[in-house]
Amino acid sequence: MTLRLRLTLSYLVLILVTSTAISLFLFDVLERVYSDLLAWDLDRQAAISSVEVTRFLLAGQTPELRGYLRELDRRTPARVVVFTRQGQLLASSEIDDEPLLGQPVDLPGVADALAGRTGRGVYFLPSGMEVVYVYRPLVDGDGQLLGALRLSYNLENVVSFLRQLQLFVALSIAAAALASILVGLGLARMILKPLGDLSRAAEALARGNLGVRAPVRAPDEVGRVIDTFNRMAERLQQMETERRAFLAAVAHDLGNLTQNLLTAVAALKAIGPDDRVLTERILSGLEIQARRMARLTDDLVTIDRLEAGGLELKIRPVDLNRLVWEVGEQFLAEARFRGLELAVEPSEHPAVVETDPDRLAQAYANLVSNALKYTPPDGQVRLWVRRQTLPAGGDGYRLAVTDSGPGIPPEEVDRIFDRYYRGAAAQTARGSGLGLAIVRDIAAALGATVSVESDPGSGTTFSIWLQTARPTPPPPRPGPRLASRQPG
Repeated sequence: MTLRLRLTLSYLVLILVTSTAISLFLFDVLERVYSDLLAWDLDRQAAISSVEVTRFLLAGQTPELRGYLRELDRRTPARVVVFTRQGQLLASSEIDDEPLLGQPVDLPGVADALAGRTGRGVYFLPSGMEVVYVYRPLVDGDGQLLGALRLSYNLENVVSFLRQLQLFVALSIAAAALASILVGLGLARMILKPLGDLSRAAEALARGNLGVRAPVRAPDEVGRVIDTFNRMAERLQQMETERRAFLAAVAHDLGNLTQNLLTAVAALKAIGPDDRVLTERILSGLEIQARRMARLTDDLVTIDRLEAGGLELKIRPVDLNRLVWEVGEQFLAEARFRGLELAVEPSEHPAVVETDPDRLAQAYANLVSNALKYTPPDGQVRLWVRRQTLPAGGDGYRLAVTDSGPGIPPEEVDRIFDRYYRGAAAQTARGSGLGLAIVRDIAAALGATVSVESDPGSGTTFSIWLQTARPTPPPPRPGPRLASRQPG
């Protein structure tokens, strides 16, 4: 059964059940109200008629009494009968009762009236028809019983009216049911049309059509679901675009690195064994390319572990002064090769934190590699550590890299840590778009934070903020300059 049919049937069942229940209740109330109103009207007529009937009885005018009751028959639908004090039928408003005149007739209420009581009641004929009646005694001025007066009304006409009303209501309910089916189908179509669009869009998305979008027809709950789906599809399309760009960048980088390694190996084979200067240069280039390949491999492995939620951390005290020096040494050859000045500025005081040294070094190395990549020749890259107040408050350390590169446009600052994102400057410097995202994720895993300060045209500073730990004596460290520009 389709959802449209279920919705339509739910409307139909609701209307039928509600209408039927209300109708039955109203018919029952209406019948009881009619019965009470008739009894009240009969009481009123009995009070009025008893005066005239008593007058006829006192005067002994039986024929006149019967004529009076015939007159009442034309004015009221009630059956009016008068009994003698012996319980014999004396007069009746109905012609059909004439054969019973002078005979005792057992009717409900007559015995009570002859006993001096006034009241009302209801009884049912063998046919099942309901009869409402009232009775009262007839007495003279001295209170002597003269007879009894009884008025009754057969509810056949009322029941007939109610049956007609029931038929009308039943037809109305049928019309309402038909209307509910039409309205239900229309409403179901209106409600399910957006869901149908969403279903078709989801099926297209499952087939690989990432450009599909479902139309948002109204700002309601369904519209919000469709809007969420569209944003999800847009994000999937964006991620697929970024993934392809990432694969292309990785393939390009690996291809370049492999080609450089092959070229260096071929050059080593071609030169003589006595050309030590050229050999050293080629070996230095091989080291640079090998380190780049190692960093790229580490980044790929780290991304895989981060996505799997299985990044293993080994927390222990780490001397940031030693770490910044060790990372700087890794990039010494590359800085010389690029013609850049690489400066290391450790803290003047012990700088110890509780963290994973390998992961922190990997994140910091990514920042240094990024700075070297975007800094033009004759530029400078500074690696430094300072004890400073953390952005969120509290004492901590700032592990930073400052370059003299072109800077980052303000509109790109908020996105540079997104995975696979490559800004405008990346058009001139190939990369996978993973480095800064890995820095952010590693920092988060270590309980640290990352920030960037950039002024277009004046360079950029990337910082990793770490909480302090118990200090330990610093190891011997070199002077502030680790490398300078490559001699001409």
